[in-house]
Formats: sequence, structure tokens, C-alpha cells
Amino acid sequence: MKVLVKLGGIKALEQKALAAIAALPKTMLAAASSGAAYERGTHAYRNRTGNLERSTQAKTLRVSGSEIRVQLAMMMPYAGYVRARGLSNIDEAAEKTTDMIVSSFAKLAG
Repeated sequence: MKVLVKLGGIKALEQKALAAIAALPKTMLAAASSGAAYERGTHAYRNRTGNLERSTQAKTLRVSGSEIRVQLAMMMPYAGYVRARGLSNIDEAAEKTTDMIVSSFAKLAG
């Protein structure tokens, strides 16, 4: 008995998966950037100087063989005060960012 298995479909799937994995840092940064834009557009604090709003950014912290790390943060020293007073939506923005990243992983897996 002979069994013939054609691997063309598997190779194409492998190439697609590798391309998606290579795009993950960019995908994750785009999600975090979207979260930053959400915070800048929905906060409840009075934007007197523009400093806190401008400092609300996303950036890639680390890309290695085993880890991709992005950050969504308000970088001014008084950001914690604004957040503690309930004037920022950074937590909601972070949750939306996480959901977007998880969704991108689900698309990769499915």
C-alpha cells in the first residue's frame, strides 16, 4: 500500500503563519497606538498645556525571539494623579488594546 501526501497546502500555511508572526510587533504597536488615540480623544481632564495628552503614547519596548512587549502610557509625572481622580480613560484604552491584540492572535490561530 502506498500513501501520497502532498505538502503544498501545508507549506503555504506555514508561510502564512510565519508572515503573520513576523507582523505581530507592528500589529501590537498599531493596537496600542489605537488605545493611545482613544485615551487622547475621550479623557475627562482639562487639557490646559497639552503635555499629558501629547505624552500619551504607544511604543515597542522589546522584540526578541520569545517576547514582544508594547507599552501604552501617559508619560507625565502627574499622570497617576489624573488617573486616580478618574479623569483618564487609560485603563479602558488598555483593555481595548488588549482585546485587539488577543483578537489578532485568534485570527492567527484560526
